Amino acid sequence: MKPLKQARIAEIINEKLSSPSDHLPIAKERVAVILDRDADHTIRHWVGDAERIEELKALPMNFSERAGHLPELMADLVRRLNLLPNDKAPISSAAFAHGVLRHIQGNTAAIMVDE
Repeated sequence: MKPLKQARIAEIINEKLSSPSDHLPIAKERVAVILDRDADHTIRHWVGDAERIEELKALPMNFSERAGHLPELMADLVRRLNLLPNDKAPISSAAFAHGVLRHIQGNTAAIMVDE
C-alpha cells in the first residue's frame, strides 16, 4: 500500500467534514441504566473471570454460592447511582450479607479483595 500524499489526506478529511449526516450521534446513557440492563451479562462475565483466578478457584463453590449475592448487589449499586446528590446512601444489605457469608466460609480479607 502506497502512502497518501498530504493533499489527498486533506481532501479526504474535508470530504468527511462536509457530510456530517454520515456521522450518527452516540446516544448517551446513565451508568445506572447500563448496569441495570446488563447486570446478568456482567455477572456471568465476572464469574468467568473469577474462575480463572487461582486463589478463587481453590475455593470450591457452585455458581449460586459464588455469585448468588451479585444480583442484589448490582441492584443496590443502581439504586445508589440513581440517588440525588445530597441523598444519604443506604447501607447495602447484600454487601453486608456477602461479607458475613465469606467470613463464615473462612475467606481472608485478601481473598475477598481478589474476589
